[in-house]
Amino acid sequence: MAQTGVLILRPYRNEIGRLFQSLKACSHYVQRVLYVDFNCISLFEPDGTVGGTLCRQEMYSVMEMVYKSKAKELEKLDIRFLLESRRSTSSASATCERRTFSHNLDVGLLYTSYQNQINVEMLCNRYGFRNIDSLQFLDDNMYSNAGLTDELLEQDKEVKEYDTVAVKGTFDRIHNGHRLLLSTSCFLAMSKIVVGVSNDFLLVNKTLLELIEPLDLRMKNVTEFIEDIKPGLVKDIVPLCDPAGPTKTDATIDCLVVSDESRNSGQVVNILRKDANLPEVELFSIDLVSNEDVQSSNASKLSSTARRYNDLGVLIRPPKRNSSHSVVYVIGLTGGIASGKSSIAKRLEKLGAQILSADLVGHSVYEPGTEAFNEIIDDFGVGILNKDGFIDRKKLGSIVFDDSLKLQKLNAIVWPAIMKIIKLWIEEISKKGDQVCVIEAALLLEAGWDEVVDEIWVCIIPEVEAIKRLGDRNGLSIDEAKKRLSNQITNKDRVSQANIVLSTQWAPEYTQKQVEKAWEGLHKRIKVSR
Repeated sequence: MAQTGVLILRPYRNEIGRLFQSLKACSHYVQRVLYVDFNCISLFEPDGTVGGTLCRQEMYSVMEMVYKSKAKELEKLDIRFLLESRRSTSSASATCERRTFSHNLDVGLLYTSYQNQINVEMLCNRYGFRNIDSLQFLDDNMYSNAGLTDELLEQDKEVKEYDTVAVKGTFDRIHNGHRLLLSTSCFLAMSKIVVGVSNDFLLVNKTLLELIEPLDLRMKNVTEFIEDIKPGLVKDIVPLCDPAGPTKTDATIDCLVVSDESRNSGQVVNILRKDANLPEVELFSIDLVSNEDVQSSNASKLSSTARRYNDLGVLIRPPKRNSSHSVVYVIGLTGGIASGKSSIAKRLEKLGAQILSADLVGHSVYEPGTEAFNEIIDDFGVGILNKDGFIDRKKLGSIVFDDSLKLQKLNAIVWPAIMKIIKLWIEEISKKGDQVCVIEAALLLEAGWDEVVDEIWVCIIPEVEAIKRLGDRNGLSIDEAKKRLSNQITNKDRVSQANIVLSTQWAPEYTQKQVEKAWEGLHKRIKVSR
């Protein structure tokens, strides 16, 4: 199956009725990105003119219907409608100019009835295909023309053109809601598009914010999408540090594209513009609820949050697969205080994993007679011993807690000692023939113990939930809990190195589903690696 392709359609009304069936058929040929091109009149008509073509309202309705469809075949494809200005669509030469794309095209898809009508040389030039062998023809007889055309003809939403159009959003893991917002903005804009991409300050209340892509990547993806669908536009892609961003100061902006749920924010923009003696912007509002769900009690908004939920328990970056142990597969399970690591470790144990708690190992290295015990006494003195001759962890803690140099000295003794025990344990598990072992360790990354693991699994919860748990479980005040949390690396730092992310924020049943999903995926990877 090809990674990337283009569906080539004549822009006639009588072609549109079978659009969804055609797109679904494309999912059998294209796995990743599908460009849809309605603009190549001159590929079919030598003079570049033809009657019965789609008007602007109909073209917009096509995009809206496709992006709001809940058809599984369409959801898995990154569909990008190629847009042209009115000036270029009326020009035969412009519609056949070579287009460049962020993804190299592997295949062109078009109907069998086009075979004797298409200008193959012109088509190959436009898309960069070497010859007709790069084309795949869809059998016209398989696709009904019923349904969609009448719906399009009934649309009466005004779709004007503006010189400069603005849109704003998080644009995390670009999905069909984002594609609809960006495509609409490009469709309305004749000259320039201004895109505000939410910066970290605006994301603090986002669910699973640690899984939100970095700002530079989100901005890059937005830029790439716009260049793909309408390359002639001037682009101003800016970090959004406040909700209004450039829309409150840029006098050139004529239109702001918003979702129905954020229409109020657009009205606030106009209040700010009025205060700054700027003309109001027109608001173009889009309902992002999926067409098929509007009548149901389960109406679902096209959402990045849903994508982040789906990524819990799923591999988000390739495992490094440690070469030092080929028999047993080692998972490093880490997370902040009160994040639920232990509960996840117990769930993994029930599924068949061998578990080692680094905390318990840590206690053992402080015992009298161990090498670490002797080094600690040498460095910190016998004053840290209790009456029984054991190290009083509270006394030791009071010495190192507010002295970073002394803490580093203690860690330099304890962490390598724990690592030795971890390595010995992995060897023992390997000899026994067990397939998966899990090292549960709050300090996995800080101590460098991830050196011996194949994958890093990170458990996260929001700070407010961690504070609540520390109060309920440990009796800590809010200030005490915040101080504990401030002494750790952040969830974002952990997730930046994670292969799998899990969260115990919700009901236990949901945690269990995440763990089972992660476990199933792990065993598929183990099978492939062997």
